[in-house]
Amino acid sequence: MGEALVTRRETSRLAALVAWTARHPWAWLLGYLLVTAALYQTAIHLPWTSGADEVAGEIEEFLTGVRADESDLVLATILCTDIVGSTSRRTAMGDTAWASLIAQHDALVRAALRRRQGVEINTTGDGFLASFASPARAIQAALDVQDGLRTIGLPVRAGVHTGECRRTGASVSGVAIDIAVRVAGLAGESEVLASRTVRDLTIGAQFEFVSRGEHALKGAPFRSAPGLRASTGM
Repeated sequence: MGEALVTRRETSRLAALVAWTARHPWAWLLGYLLVTAALYQTAIHLPWTSGADEVAGEIEEFLTGVRADESDLVLATILCTDIVGSTSRRTAMGDTAWASLIAQHDALVRAALRRRQGVEINTTGDGFLASFASPARAIQAALDVQDGLRTIGLPVRAGVHTGECRRTGASVSGVAIDIAVRVAGLAGESEVLASRTVRDLTIGAQFEFVSRGEHALKGAPFRSAPGLRASTGM
């Protein structure tokens, strides 16, 4: 399960940690290992038994001041895309033709995400949710998506927002995703709409923002969604 080093400077804190493990049947062994490691500055190897993960987390926090979690908070830029008028188009085309068009849509969107190093979060049937480490990459991906889908006659709107997300494995969740979806809902046909946060983070990039005023976004801690247009020379 790994190893940890305890220095002599931390011996004064060992009592509290050992006391915490008192409800575990092998607490005496853990205490012995910790004290030995402190005195001789050597590595310890913890036995694998029930409750080991909980104890290991407590030890990690004791040694480093922080505890790793399966769910980590990260700052990410969320892109939400949506086909404009998808319901009416599907009705007019029929299910078979629509399914073929959506397959082309999905392939073009995924190609744009890969090109701009985006990570697919989910599909909505007529749109995508994706995360990016950079707001500039998310904007450029949105423009790439629109350019690609224009070749097959699909107008797309997009919303972009940067905020704190909770990442659990490959999954991402959080209010930032909800805000990106709502921003996309305010965008017009073939438009990329971004929150003020995105605009502020991309100052100096090759993007031209055009104000769309302030909008009340349900669940958002602010009232802002300035529209943007961007050059494609990145």
